[in-house]
Amino acid sequence: MDKNLIIRFFSAVTLVGIIFALYFFFKEQGLIAFSFFVITKGVIEYKKMILMKYLKAPTFVCIGFLAICIASLLVSLVYNPVTLPQLVLIFILFSILGISFQRNNKNLELILKEISYCFLGFLYTLVLPLFILKILSFSGTGLKLFVSLLFITFSGDVMAYFSGRFLGKRLVMPYISPKKTIAGSAGGFLASCLAGAFFLHLHWPLLDLHHSLIVGGCCGIAAQFGDFFESLIKRISGFKDSGSIMPGHGGALDRVDGLYFAAPVFYFLFSTFN
Repeated sequence: MDKNLIIRFFSAVTLVGIIFALYFFFKEQGLIAFSFFVITKGVIEYKKMILMKYLKAPTFVCIGFLAICIASLLVSLVYNPVTLPQLVLIFILFSILGISFQRNNKNLELILKEISYCFLGFLYTLVLPLFILKILSFSGTGLKLFVSLLFITFSGDVMAYFSGRFLGKRLVMPYISPKKTIAGSAGGFLASCLAGAFFLHLHWPLLDLHHSLIVGGCCGIAAQFGDFFESLIKRISGFKDSGSIMPGHGGALDRVDGLYFAAPVFYFLFSTFN
């Protein structure tokens, strides 16, 4: 068996054990603390790849990005996830940060890029994962729905790996992700559909089976494009992995990129069907 695959397997088992231990000893507070760590790590990885390496943004812009993101995360954990007025305020703050501290820079396009990529990073690394906390907040069923989302996302990821490795020939997006194949994507989509049908119908019997299939399939598609999006970030910044948090798995964004895209889709669809 591939040595890297063995490392990935035991790392994943260790991570699952840590999550269950946190919930066993600290309940929802343990999961929230772990989420805070992962989200913060993702913000730092995005800052390193895009702001520091790709844009070569000044130090104060990078520090300002981190400060705004972490402050917004703390506010979201104490009160409510980011609202539309808060998003508008964040955009204004990033605009002030980019324009005022780069007022003597003749490269006006770079200033606009810094503002745009800061706001994009805020949406990607902070707003998207906050939907996981919204799912956990569902009264009485939040934890079960969160587990369902994890199985939908990661079963698709695992099946995409194996079906692509043994059956894959044609690449889906060779310039963005040179190893992902059509067979892998199809296998991952099928696995997500089945996982959604099984776990959602198991945990929420009142949800129709075809609705469970739709939720699983849509989340599976979203998760795959979350993977492509993170691959795009790594390609333009020249990184093989977003960081190093787990042996064989890379950084935090490498592990939760699909989950970040799948969580909002899961939340909206489940809320609609329910």
